[in-house]
Amino acid sequence: MTDADDSGLDPHVRRIIEGARRADEIRSKYRIDMKMTFFGPGSRPDDLGNVCPICLARTPTSERYPDYVCESCTGRAVDETGRRIVFGNAGISGGIVARVDGEKRDASTCLIDGRQVVVHEARFGGVVYALAGVHAPNADPSRRGNHLAERVTGAVLGAAIGDAMGRKRVAPYTDDTELAEVVLTSLLDARLAGEALDPAMTRLARAIVKWSESPQGSGSVMRAYPVGLVFHSDAEAREAWAVAQSQLTHRAPIALAASSAMAHGTASALAGDAVRDTVDVLVQSAARHDVGTADMIARAAAAAHDGQAPETVLERLRGWAAHEAIAAATYVYVRHPDEFRVAVLEAANTPGDSDTIATLVGALVGARCGTNAIPPEWLRDVERADALAALATRTLRESGYIDWDDVLAQLRAADS
Repeated sequence: MTDADDSGLDPHVRRIIEGARRADEIRSKYRIDMKMTFFGPGSRPDDLGNVCPICLARTPTSERYPDYVCESCTGRAVDETGRRIVFGNAGISGGIVARVDGEKRDASTCLIDGRQVVVHEARFGGVVYALAGVHAPNADPSRRGNHLAERVTGAVLGAAIGDAMGRKRVAPYTDDTELAEVVLTSLLDARLAGEALDPAMTRLARAIVKWSESPQGSGSVMRAYPVGLVFHSDAEAREAWAVAQSQLTHRAPIALAASSAMAHGTASALAGDAVRDTVDVLVQSAARHDVGTADMIARAAAAAHDGQAPETVLERLRGWAAHEAIAAATYVYVRHPDEFRVAVLEAANTPGDSDTIATLVGALVGARCGTNAIPPEWLRDVERADALAALATRTLRESGYIDWDDVLAQLRAADS
């Protein structure tokens, strides 16, 4: 129905139609994709407290269905013969129906990526896909209150904790953390001043020199994650700024590839992407600058999937060069995407450049899981925790993140 068709409608009906159009506009503008096949009261797109058991994508919190399969994965559901099967509500009064090639089937199970899945009617509408045999709620702390603010702070504090743990707490200061702080602060100051890339890089260069008379001593990959936080929704700007900040001190292709991969990977983890999708982002970003780095990242992810032991993989990927560091971090991230403690300890105890690898791992897992996944004593004891948390809050406030409370209020107003 077009706007011209509304003239003869009852005013109440017209208000309903206008509200629905407004709600659609809001959902389209903010790209609200809940990744759910059912209606979950209270669920919101900035609270990614669940994890799809198939692809490991972060999904909106549902206490009633803590291990539901995300909507993307249900698109790969097949029957026992390998044909596409679709489930839905039988009617407005409830019930569930399955269809294969458009024909109804008496079925309540399917296969997704070879795994048995049970489908049942959701309480408030829609259907729920759940792995067969999985009934107990997952107690993973990373699933509690995993809001956007916790994830941004998780990236900043997670990187700092990784740096400190990797240094075995014996260094007089954590230089990787301080340099990342310099970068993040400079990017925010440049954004606040409305500076384009070139003047912003001049600002950053001065800040790096002020921080250290020998900035070449610290690589560019461990300071790239802030770019992913500041330019979380702008892939083009994220690429340009990640590369530019690397070129201030490190122009080798492996440095540019690793910095690009880390910035894009952080944004992907923050968005709750499936682990395999984040790996694809890492590989594709690196490949724009150095195919060898991209191949190293892909092989590291494959090693994690294949169950190759860290004693072997991390002995080979010692992380003294940027491409090895990002590959090693990828390996640990794929192994433990939702286990901050385990991931950081594994990275911190590598035989090579452990503080760099643990910094990258801490940023990635922290961005995905948030501060609730980080042991409280680690959050308490990390050097300058309050200042870093305040910087994360500033990042959230000044980097164009969506105010979901306001968006959801608009939706409620449009739907009323």
